[in-house]
Amino acid sequence: MLYVSAVFALHPLIMHNGYFDITEAKAAFYTGITATYILSLVMLAVCGERICFSKPGKAVTCLWIYFAVYTASSLAFGNGREVFIAADNRYQGIGMTLLYALSVYLISKSCIWKDSRSGSVFYSAAAALLVNGIFGIMNYHGIDPFGLYRHMSVFESRKFFSGIGNVDFISAYFSLFIPALVFITVSKFKELKSWEKTLYITACFAGIAALPVSSSSVYIGLGCSAILFPLLSGKLKTGRCPRIYTVILVILLILFLAAFVLFNTACRETGQIAGKYLVIDSDWGSDRGKIWAYVFNMFREFAPLRKLIGGGSGCIAVYDKNLRIFPDAILDSAHNEYLNILVNSGILGLAACLGFLIFCILNALKSQNAYKYALLLGVLSYMAQAAVNIAQPMTTPLFVTAAALITAEDH
Repeated sequence: MLYVSAVFALHPLIMHNGYFDITEAKAAFYTGITATYILSLVMLAVCGERICFSKPGKAVTCLWIYFAVYTASSLAFGNGREVFIAADNRYQGIGMTLLYALSVYLISKSCIWKDSRSGSVFYSAAAALLVNGIFGIMNYHGIDPFGLYRHMSVFESRKFFSGIGNVDFISAYFSLFIPALVFITVSKFKELKSWEKTLYITACFAGIAALPVSSSSVYIGLGCSAILFPLLSGKLKTGRCPRIYTVILVILLILFLAAFVLFNTACRETGQIAGKYLVIDSDWGSDRGKIWAYVFNMFREFAPLRKLIGGGSGCIAVYDKNLRIFPDAILDSAHNEYLNILVNSGILGLAACLGFLIFCILNALKSQNAYKYALLLGVLSYMAQAAVNIAQPMTTPLFVTAAALITAEDH
C-alpha cells in the first residue's frame, strides 16, 4: 500500500531542472521506487517473512507474454544497447517493461483490498491531482510558480505544464484520475468521512478547472468515462448492467461507426463540422493522421517475423532517421499507443497487451469492490485517450499501477 500511495502521490510531482530533463526525472524516480519495492519484498522473503509468490493470474500472465515478446524483438531487431533504457522510445525499453511486469505481479498478489485502510491509496491520488490542478490553473493565468518558462518561447510554454510536463501527458493524467475520484465519491458518498469528501471533490474541481491547459485528447477520455459511468454504477449496485442503457450505447456506437466510415469514404469532402473531427487525413490531430499512415506503412514493410513480434524498442526512431517525416525533429512514437505497441512488439505483443487489459476489466466486473470499479473507469478513460497519445514515463507508470490494483484479490 505504501508503494502504491508513493507512486500516486509523488510521481506526478517529481521535477528536476525544469522541463529540460523532466522525462528522465520521472523515469529515474519510478525506476528507483519500484526497484526498492521489489528488492524490499525479496529481502523480507529471504529473512523468513511470508510473502506470496504464487502462480500469476491471467492478466499478469498476458503482461509477462508481452514482456517476453517485446524483449525478443528488441534484442533481435532493436537499436543496440538503447533497447534497455530506450531514450529513443520515451524510456519504454526492456528495463521499464520488466519493472511494469514485476510490479503488477507483486501488487496482484498483495493483500491491499483486505486491509480496512485500502481506500487510502485514493487519498494520495486525490492530493496529487489537487496540486496538479492548482498548477494548471496558475499556468492558465500566466503564473509560473517554479520559473519553468523562463527559457522558453511563448509557443513552447503553451505545450508544457508544471508537474507532469507535456499538455498531452497531463490530458492522460486527468483522464485516469478525475473519473476514478468522481466515481468513488458518488458510489461511496454516504460512507465517506467529511474530510474525504472534501478532498475528493476539491481535487476533481481543481482538475476540471485546469482542463483548458491540457490538450483536446482529454475530452476523449472524459467523454468515454461519462458514457460508461452509468453502466458501471448500475453494475456495481445491482450486479448487472442496465439493459436499456446498454442497448442505447450499442445503437450509438453503431451510428458513430457508420458516420466515421461515411465521412472517410463517400462523404469525405463534405466540409461539415462533423467531418472536421471524423475525417482522418494527414492534418488531423496535429499531424497524427500523417504520422499514423507513416508508421503503419513502416509496419507493412516488415518481414513476416517482424510483423509477428515487432521491430523492437526504438524501431520508429531508427526508421525515421533513414526516411524523415519531419525535417526539424526525430519521430520516436506513433502517437497512438496501440499502433506503437504493434510496431514495437508485433501482432503477438499487441494481442498480449490487449489480453492484459481485457482480463483487468473482467476482474473488476466480477467483483463488487467500488474501488476497483473506480479504477476501472479511470483505466477505460485512459485507454480511450491512448488512441491519440503516447506511452511515456510521466503517466504510463500511473496507468500500469492503477491496472495492477484491479488485478489484486478482493479477499
